[in-house]
Amino acid sequence: RKMVLDGTCSFSLGTCFDTESTDFDYITLFREEVVIAIPSFHPLALRCTEIPENPQKSLPQAAPSELSDSPFILMTPGSSVRKISDYIFAQAGFSPTVVFESGNNTVVQNMVRGGSGIGFQPRSLARLSDPDIAYLSLSPRVFLDLCVILKKGTVLNESERYFVYLMMLNDLGDPYYTPDFNEAARSIWNEFHEAEREVTQP
Repeated sequence: RKMVLDGTCSFSLGTCFDTESTDFDYITLFREEVVIAIPSFHPLALRCTEIPENPQKSLPQAAPSELSDSPFILMTPGSSVRKISDYIFAQAGFSPTVVFESGNNTVVQNMVRGGSGIGFQPRSLARLSDPDIAYLSLSPRVFLDLCVILKKGTVLNESERYFVYLMMLNDLGDPYYTPDFNEAARSIWNEFHEAEREVTQP
């Protein structure tokens, strides 16, 4: 985001939880669930007897208050998953016991696997076949947005808009993503999707 802000690049791709900003505009494309990863010996892991095959369906659920006695391995401050984590704690009304912070999702996952604590992860990173980790949806479920991030007031040129359209087209088939187009995204979709339909029509 720093490179977007200083003009080094015209936009970046990333995740966001809060799209209200004085510095950036966001083109929201998809949303992905954030789930809680827990060691297989954790008492809440007993709920994970049946794992849904469809990634769009909710995993067994836990209320945030049920997690308050567990130690947490969190993403570093500033990351989208950390912002969601802090929001969850604030809404649930407790301060977590944080045993470690990392900027790497794999590190968080490995520490959960080793039994050091529990942590939040994007659903697409969940390894449901891993015997040492169980995964739960939160109740209510929580999502982050996959976005194009632009400096406030930036207008994308046609080539840049087409690049965004191709990303949208490609990710529509991802089972972990749910379309969540905002007005800017819908405008780009309509601009190029209608044009391609006209070209392919006999």
